[in-house]
Amino acid sequence: MRQLTVTIDTNTNAQLLQKMLQSVKFVKKVESRELYDDTEISEEEIQILEERWAEYKKNPKSGKSLEQVVQTLSKKHGFKNYR
Repeated sequence: MRQLTVTIDTNTNAQLLQKMLQSVKFVKKVESRELYDDTEISEEEIQILEERWAEYKKNPKSGKSLEQVVQTLSKKHGFKNYR
């Protein structure tokens, strides 16, 4: 069995493709989800974000740039290129 992921530009087109796929006999399962839904954030997650924001406001230069993070991850995990 093989799984295929497809990203569709509009909800209307996604619904059309979903109906088409559901009508094909060899397709075993069709799932649909919003990529940017309004998922609730827990109180614990809000607290973590607030703490990190407060720390950043105290010392904005203490963090790392995206390039530094990518370089560290590349060295550690062997990633070649993130773009």
